[in-house]
Amino acid sequence: MLCLKQPNGYSFNPVCASDGSSYNNPCFVREASCLRQEQIDIRHLGHCSGRLNFVFLVNVNSE
Repeated sequence: MLCLKQPNGYSFNPVCASDGSSYNNPCFVREASCLRQEQIDIRHLGHCSGRLNFVFLVNVNSE
């Protein structure tokens, strides 16, 4: 699977994903799904309830 580079724009629109983690926006969910090579879906808008677990993705190969 090829992980396509996302545009450089950033928007804070938190979502709760099927892995139980909160992501800053839906683009981060797609990127995490691609990098982990597993299906991660958006459960609902907003933070996941019960715990505060944010996933931060860092681009170490910036161009």
